[in-house]
Amino acid sequence: PPTVPTTNRPEGSTTGMPAGAVTSTASTVHAAGGAPDGRSPVAAPPVGAPPRAYAVPPAPATTALDSARVFDGEFARQHPLSILVAEDNPTNQLLLIKLLERLGYSPAVVGDGAAAVAAVEERPVDVVLMDVQMPEVDGLEATRRIRANGRPQPWIVAVTANTTLDDRRACESAGMDGYLSKPIRPDELVSALQAAAGSQPTAIPRAEPSEALAAKSTGVAVLDPTALDRLAELTGDREFVATLVTEFRTEARTLAQRIRSAGSAADARLHAHSLKSSAANVGASALSAHAARVEAAARDGDLVAVGALMDGLDAEVAAAVHALEHVDEP
Repeated sequence: PPTVPTTNRPEGSTTGMPAGAVTSTASTVHAAGGAPDGRSPVAAPPVGAPPRAYAVPPAPATTALDSARVFDGEFARQHPLSILVAEDNPTNQLLLIKLLERLGYSPAVVGDGAAAVAAVEERPVDVVLMDVQMPEVDGLEATRRIRANGRPQPWIVAVTANTTLDDRRACESAGMDGYLSKPIRPDELVSALQAAAGSQPTAIPRAEPSEALAAKSTGVAVLDPTALDRLAELTGDREFVATLVTEFRTEARTLAQRIRSAGSAADARLHAHSLKSSAANVGASALSAHAARVEAAARDGDLVAVGALMDGLDAEVAAAVHALEHVDEP
């Protein structure tokens, strides 16, 4: 069967895996422990070694991809990779899994950084799509632990709604190899996976600093009327979009309550960040922008400012939920 070329592969990746050997179950990591020809995976770099070069050359002139071609299931056969998704937000998790499935993968999934570290230690994987903001052990710390564990090393891609230069430098310093901005766009996801497979460099993703998003929270539509249509086109499954919206309506209320009851600025920031990114996924633009303001206040350690923003956040949650309950069937 055809194999992935063994040149320009990430350190420790399971090169040469046969086509079709690209999946892991949604509950248990499944990845080859090495190449089928018996070669041993490359060991992790020694503790204290500098992080590998961050793959961010200039973006190509165009990143538009033919979705019919990308999502025909052949992509995974051409780029066989075992993939681990580390994401705590249910809406983001559902969407990322769906996109990977459309590419032909069946990723393993964990909900926090500690579980990601344990999964990689249990069995090697080629790629980790690592959410940066997670409770307990965040994506940056999880990456540091993986880089220091002396085991075969995966290609680690940061997945985050924070897109400032400082955020990117933090990901680079932790040892991440690439960077995906939320909401996820299929061309950027494909580019990141191609980079992991060694077939092209990672392009710099679009960036909109959180501060800029926060500044746009006035005059923003409650709901982008085209967002759900775009999601349906992106996922190829209108029933899935309906499920995603239902999940988000519950999640938005829960996250707002968690922000209000947060005992620390760090907790408030984590929940606001999660709400910001999941709202953007379903086109709840005004809510996403207001959550960015809450996140910025929490980042500054100002719980008084967070509290002052909460009535507005609750109102935006109610407006978004109402709009999504009354929108036409996606």
